[in-house]
Amino acid sequence: MRASTPSSLRRDLRYGENPHQKAVWIHGRSGLSTPWTIHQGKELSYTNLLDLDAAVRIALEFTEPAAVVIKHTNPCGVATGSSAADAYVRAREADPLSAFGGIVGLNRPLDAEVARAITSTFIEAVLAPALDGEAKDILAAKPNMRVVTASLEALRTLPTGGDFGLGGEVRSFLGGVLTQERDQVTEAREPWPNESAASIRVVTKRQPTPEEWTALRFATLTLMSKAFARRAMALPIWP
Repeated sequence: MRASTPSSLRRDLRYGENPHQKAVWIHGRSGLSTPWTIHQGKELSYTNLLDLDAAVRIALEFTEPAAVVIKHTNPCGVATGSSAADAYVRAREADPLSAFGGIVGLNRPLDAEVARAITSTFIEAVLAPALDGEAKDILAAKPNMRVVTASLEALRTLPTGGDFGLGGEVRSFLGGVLTQERDQVTEAREPWPNESAASIRVVTKRQPTPEEWTALRFATLTLMSKAFARRAMALPIWP
């Protein structure tokens, strides 16, 4: 028996992981996903969506303004800053060569300042929680760039359970279907040290400086966001 999906939940994609593969974006049922609104740009591909997902998974872990640049589902730059624009420029400049043609995720609305910074180089797509009118006009100068918005607060509160059909992570393999709870970096949600991070123990004689605590938390949020493959390393650079 073949399963069917209502047409309202299906969106045909340009192609799958490779150009010869067909692909469909199936939106989750109510309560298990949050709407992603596409404002402009070429049709999204399978890999575009995976890259946007990788970007937003890191960005939403931070409470301060943060930006992420993804290339081939791996971060090539992650940064926090005083504003979305400041964070984006820092993330881009971490590896400007790899950032060219990358995918950007922000945890602050797209305003005119960050829109100008993003359009100053070639970026494939950007996802942010909101888009203001001036930024929309600036981004329109790059008509092929995909611009997507989604509520990060709604994404944070999606079900995390691993039971099939109840949210969490679901993927198929040739032996069936795997599900697991969605990983969340709750112990690093607020600046370190704090009471919620009481399980973190310093085993050296010297305690970290405030700057080192900030860098350690930054690396933890970036690594544990699940955007990296296993056996990865994050090297935070303090400005």
